[in-house]
Amino acid sequence: MENLFISDKQEITKGHFNQVHISGGGHFTNDLQCEYLQISGQAKVLGNLTVQEAHISGKLFVQKKIFSSGQFHISGSLICEQKIEMGQLMVSGSVKNSEGIQVEQVHVSGHVKAKDIKAKEISVSGKMMIEDDLITEYLGVSGKCEIKSSVQAEEIKVEGQIKAKDFINAERIRLAPSGRSEFKGMGASEVEIRHLPQNNMGLFSLNKVKGEQIEAERIYVEYARIEKISGRDIVIGPECEIGVVEYTNSVEIHKNSIVGKSKKI
Repeated sequence: MENLFISDKQEITKGHFNQVHISGGGHFTNDLQCEYLQISGQAKVLGNLTVQEAHISGKLFVQKKIFSSGQFHISGSLICEQKIEMGQLMVSGSVKNSEGIQVEQVHVSGHVKAKDIKAKEISVSGKMMIEDDLITEYLGVSGKCEIKSSVQAEEIKVEGQIKAKDFINAERIRLAPSGRSEFKGMGASEVEIRHLPQNNMGLFSLNKVKGEQIEAERIYVEYARIEKISGRDIVIGPECEIGVVEYTNSVEIHKNSIVGKSKKI
């Protein structure tokens, strides 16, 4: 297979190459297949994109699907109107997707907006906005993650900000948010919500985690405003406002917290 180098504006109808390097403007009227793709200029693919590895520091628009079994690095911008399937997605720039992302690993220090996402591992130090469900084995958030539906995971660790309009479900959930975090419901074997006394400015932060319901075997919460908490062993730490606590084994309530009703069931 031949290599393709584009340093000016060029329209391509044939789309099967070894390496593709674009510093100018490339317009592909059909599918594009290559082993390696590098874009520092602009490219538009009106079909599917199939690539082993890619580095995008410019702009890429794909009208159909993207398939990549290797690493896909984006420090520029990517717009894909259909499904994205990748091995590893690394975003320090921006990604906008209309049909959903399926990936082994995704690391976001930039900005991602997608319909839904399914991955083995998701790490967000930038910003991620998901219109539908987020499904993963591990979710780590030190930036901001907003999900307009539900979250399904094995383990969740948040030191940034998370908002979910529906339920967050996992085996283990640990929240130590640095910003305001909200959710409708949370279900797990173990839930821990702790307060970070300082934000990045070094100032005292009083943002409380807000939610309608938490249900788990073991629960510890502080600096939280929750309507109902249900579990086996529950510890309500300082600065909480809880409507109802239901427990089957034990409960502890900090003197600086308010609980409307506590009952053993």
